[in-house]
Amino acid sequence: MIDHLLKRGIPPRIMYLVLVSIVLLTGLASYLYLYKKPLAEYDRLKHNHILLQGKTGNKSQVQADLDRLTKEIQGIRQELQGDTPALSVNALVAYAIEKIDVISDRHQVQFVSVKPGTGNRVFQFEEIPFVVEVAGDYFSLYGWLYDLEKELGPMVVKEYELKPDNRTKKLTMKLEIASYRPVEMK
Repeated sequence: MIDHLLKRGIPPRIMYLVLVSIVLLTGLASYLYLYKKPLAEYDRLKHNHILLQGKTGNKSQVQADLDRLTKEIQGIRQELQGDTPALSVNALVAYAIEKIDVISDRHQVQFVSVKPGTGNRVFQFEEIPFVVEVAGDYFSLYGWLYDLEKELGPMVVKEYELKPDNRTKKLTMKLEIASYRPVEMK
């Protein structure tokens, strides 16, 4: 067939150009229709594989992040629940009185009285109120109140009254505090 075309007067240069064009167009068509999508998918998967290796290759960093987040959760739980153990209401009253006494001794504050109030339910929490009366100088009362909130938390001062006692040169503080704990969902 090529001989037939050459005898008709088509120059060999054009014949070779047509053959090369056919080969190139066939190669281009096969690339576009057969290889382009699979090669792009291969590149995407290779890129994802490299990213995942970078994420999992640094296991010590992942473990450090997990440890940091665990400590953060424990801190938030501690802030929410405080140091107070899960006790019944009566046991909680006794525990609170004991803690108030210890904190009062630590700050040289005179522990005058404590009266448990009637518990209420506030949203999903059980409120356990106390009316506490103490006496001492201003800075001792301040330190006492700070430690009380920290050690008996979660706790809120609902009301307070601060009066000077002219006889002893001390301040008398009467405050209503409330301890909160989550109500068990049934």
